[in-house]
Amino acid sequence: MKPDLICPTCGSDDVMKNGMTRRAKQNHKCRECGRQFVENPQWTPKDTDTLAKIELLLLERISLAGIARVMGVSESWLQNYVNHLYGAIELKATVIPKEVGKHTVQMDELWSFVDGKGNKQWVWLAMDTKTREVTRMSYWRPLFAIGSCIMGFTTECLSPMCQDLYRSLGSLCRSFTK
Repeated sequence: MKPDLICPTCGSDDVMKNGMTRRAKQNHKCRECGRQFVENPQWTPKDTDTLAKIELLLLERISLAGIARVMGVSESWLQNYVNHLYGAIELKATVIPKEVGKHTVQMDELWSFVDGKGNKQWVWLAMDTKTREVTRMSYWRPLFAIGSCIMGFTTECLSPMCQDLYRSLGSLCRSFTK
Protein backbone atom coordinates (compact mmCIF):
# COMPACT_ATOMS: atom_id res chain seq x y z
CA MET A 1 0.00 0.00 0.00
CA LYS A 2 1.38 3.37 -1.05
CA PRO A 3 0.63 6.34 1.22
CA ASP A 4 0.33 8.77 -1.73
CA LEU A 5 -2.20 6.61 -3.58
CA ILE A 6 -5.76 7.87 -3.08
CA CYS A 7 -9.11 6.69 -4.43
CA PRO A 8 -10.32 8.81 -7.38
CA THR A 9 -13.96 8.45 -6.25
CA CYS A 10 -14.01 9.06 -2.50
CA GLY A 11 -10.49 10.46 -1.86
CA SER A 12 -9.63 7.85 0.79
CA ASP A 13 -6.06 6.69 1.22
CA ASP A 14 -7.15 3.28 2.56
CA VAL A 15 -6.25 1.41 -0.64
CA MET A 16 -5.07 -2.19 -1.15
CA LYS A 17 -3.56 -4.06 -4.10
CA ASN A 18 -6.10 -6.08 -6.06
CA GLY A 19 -4.24 -8.16 -8.65
CA MET A 20 -3.17 -7.19 -12.15
CA THR A 21 -5.20 -5.94 -15.10
CA ARG A 22 -5.15 -7.75 -18.41
CA ARG A 23 -2.71 -5.10 -19.62
CA ALA A 24 -0.26 -6.10 -16.86
CA LYS A 25 -0.83 -3.00 -14.70
CA GLN A 26 -1.24 -3.14 -10.92
CA ASN A 27 -4.91 -2.93 -9.96
CA HIS A 28 -5.93 -1.28 -6.68
CA LYS A 29 -9.16 -1.37 -4.65
CA CYS A 30 -10.45 1.20 -2.18
CA ARG A 31 -11.50 -0.30 1.17
CA GLU A 32 -13.97 2.56 1.78
CA CYS A 33 -16.07 2.57 -1.42
CA GLY A 34 -14.92 -0.60 -3.23
CA ARG A 35 -13.82 1.23 -6.39
CA GLN A 36 -11.16 -0.52 -8.48
CA PHE A 37 -8.58 1.58 -10.33
CA VAL A 38 -5.02 1.66 -11.67
CA GLU A 39 -2.40 4.17 -10.60
CA ASN A 40 -1.68 5.84 -13.97
CA PRO A 41 -4.61 5.02 -16.27
CA GLN A 42 -4.15 5.21 -20.04
CA TRP A 43 -7.70 6.38 -20.57
CA THR A 44 -8.71 9.72 -19.11
CA PRO A 45 -11.92 11.61 -19.81
CA LYS A 46 -11.63 14.48 -22.29
CA ASP A 47 -11.64 17.87 -20.60
CA THR A 48 -14.32 20.43 -21.45
CA ASP A 49 -11.86 22.65 -23.36
CA THR A 50 -11.05 19.81 -25.75
CA LEU A 51 -14.74 19.03 -26.26
CA ALA A 52 -15.50 22.72 -26.91
CA LYS A 53 -12.70 22.96 -29.49
CA ILE A 54 -13.94 19.80 -31.21
CA GLU A 55 -17.45 21.23 -31.42
CA LEU A 56 -16.09 24.46 -32.94
CA LEU A 57 -14.07 22.50 -35.50
CA LEU A 58 -17.19 20.49 -36.38
CA LEU A 59 -19.03 23.74 -37.06
CA GLU A 60 -16.20 24.74 -39.43
CA ARG A 61 -16.99 21.60 -41.46
CA ILE A 62 -13.46 20.22 -41.16
CA SER A 63 -13.13 16.50 -41.88
CA LEU A 64 -13.30 14.09 -38.96
CA ALA A 65 -9.85 12.72 -39.82
CA GLY A 66 -8.41 16.26 -39.68
CA ILE A 67 -10.07 17.01 -36.34
CA ALA A 68 -8.85 13.70 -34.87
CA ARG A 69 -5.31 14.39 -36.06
CA VAL A 70 -5.20 17.95 -34.71
CA MET A 71 -6.90 17.24 -31.37
CA GLY A 72 -5.03 13.98 -30.68
CA VAL A 73 -8.11 11.78 -30.37
CA SER A 74 -8.89 8.57 -32.19
CA GLU A 75 -11.20 8.64 -35.20
CA SER A 76 -13.49 6.01 -33.68
CA TRP A 77 -13.87 8.06 -30.46
CA LEU A 78 -14.58 11.18 -32.51
CA GLN A 79 -17.18 9.39 -34.65
CA ASN A 80 -18.94 8.11 -31.51
CA TYR A 81 -18.85 11.62 -30.01
CA VAL A 82 -20.33 13.16 -33.18
CA ASN A 83 -23.05 10.48 -33.25
CA HIS A 84 -23.83 11.31 -29.61
CA LEU A 85 -24.03 15.05 -30.42
CA TYR A 86 -26.29 14.56 -33.43
CA GLY A 87 -28.47 12.11 -31.51
CA ALA A 88 -29.18 14.84 -28.97
CA ILE A 89 -30.38 17.30 -31.63
CA GLU A 90 -34.14 17.56 -31.90
CA LEU A 91 -35.38 17.04 -35.45
CA LYS A 92 -37.80 19.76 -36.49
CA ALA A 93 -38.65 18.68 -40.02
CA THR A 94 -42.29 18.90 -40.94
CA VAL A 95 -43.73 17.00 -43.83
CA ILE A 96 -46.24 18.93 -45.87
CA PRO A 97 -48.77 16.64 -47.51
CA LYS A 98 -49.01 17.04 -51.26
CA GLU A 99 -52.28 17.67 -52.92
CA VAL A 100 -53.65 14.77 -54.87
CA GLY A 101 -55.12 15.43 -58.25
CA LYS A 102 -54.22 17.15 -61.47
CA HIS A 103 -50.75 18.60 -61.87
CA THR A 104 -49.39 20.69 -64.69
CA VAL A 105 -46.10 19.17 -65.78
CA GLN A 106 -43.41 21.01 -67.71
CA MET A 107 -40.81 19.04 -69.68
CA ASP A 108 -37.25 20.27 -70.07
CA GLU A 109 -34.11 18.85 -71.59
CA LEU A 110 -30.41 19.48 -71.22
CA TRP A 111 -27.36 17.78 -72.62
CA SER A 112 -23.67 17.59 -72.02
CA PHE A 113 -20.61 15.82 -73.35
CA VAL A 114 -19.24 13.11 -71.06
CA ASP A 115 -15.63 11.96 -71.64
CA GLY A 116 -15.41 13.72 -74.99
CA LYS A 117 -17.49 15.10 -77.85
CA GLY A 118 -18.41 11.65 -79.12
CA ASN A 119 -20.49 10.87 -76.01
CA LYS A 120 -23.41 13.29 -75.84
CA GLN A 121 -25.71 12.60 -72.87
CA TRP A 122 -29.24 13.94 -72.56
CA VAL A 123 -31.17 14.58 -69.35
CA TRP A 124 -34.93 15.00 -69.48
CA LEU A 125 -36.85 16.50 -66.55
CA ALA A 126 -40.56 16.61 -65.84
CA MET A 127 -41.36 19.34 -63.30
CA ASP A 128 -44.56 20.36 -61.59
CA THR A 129 -45.09 23.99 -62.65
CA LYS A 130 -46.68 25.04 -59.37
CA THR A 131 -44.16 23.59 -56.88
CA ARG A 132 -41.13 23.38 -59.25
CA GLU A 133 -40.64 19.84 -57.97
CA VAL A 134 -38.98 17.36 -60.32
CA THR A 135 -41.52 14.58 -60.71
CA ARG A 136 -39.62 12.48 -63.26
CA MET A 137 -36.07 12.45 -64.55
CA SER A 138 -34.45 10.35 -67.22
CA TYR A 139 -31.14 10.39 -69.00
CA TRP A 140 -30.81 8.56 -72.28
CA ARG A 141 -31.00 9.19 -75.99
CA PRO A 142 -33.50 11.95 -76.82
CA LEU A 143 -36.50 9.98 -78.10
CA PHE A 144 -36.33 7.20 -75.51
CA ALA A 145 -35.64 9.57 -72.63
CA ILE A 146 -38.72 11.63 -73.16
CA GLY A 147 -40.74 8.46 -73.47
CA SER A 148 -39.49 7.05 -70.18
CA CYS A 149 -39.91 10.45 -68.55
CA ILE A 150 -43.59 10.89 -69.37
CA MET A 151 -44.61 7.25 -68.94
CA GLY A 152 -46.43 6.79 -65.67
CA PHE A 153 -48.51 9.94 -66.10
CA THR A 154 -52.06 9.68 -67.23
CA THR A 155 -52.89 11.93 -70.16
CA GLU A 156 -55.24 14.00 -67.98
CA CYS A 157 -52.38 15.24 -65.79
CA LEU A 158 -50.16 16.26 -68.73
CA SER A 159 -50.25 19.70 -70.31
CA PRO A 160 -51.73 19.86 -73.86
CA MET A 161 -48.28 19.92 -75.48
CA CYS A 162 -47.18 16.85 -73.51
CA GLN A 163 -50.47 15.10 -74.29
CA ASP A 164 -49.75 15.53 -78.01
CA LEU A 165 -46.20 14.30 -77.53
CA TYR A 166 -47.44 11.36 -75.46
CA ARG A 167 -49.90 10.36 -78.17
CA SER A 168 -47.37 10.79 -80.99
CA LEU A 169 -44.76 8.65 -79.25
CA GLY A 170 -47.51 6.21 -78.28
CA SER A 171 -46.53 2.65 -78.94
CA LEU A 172 -42.79 3.43 -79.11
CA CYS A 173 -42.78 4.71 -75.52
CA ARG A 174 -44.93 1.88 -74.22
CA SER A 175 -42.80 -0.80 -75.87
CA PHE A 176 -39.59 0.82 -74.59
CA THR A 177 -40.69 1.07 -70.95
CA LYS A 178 -42.07 -2.47 -70.69
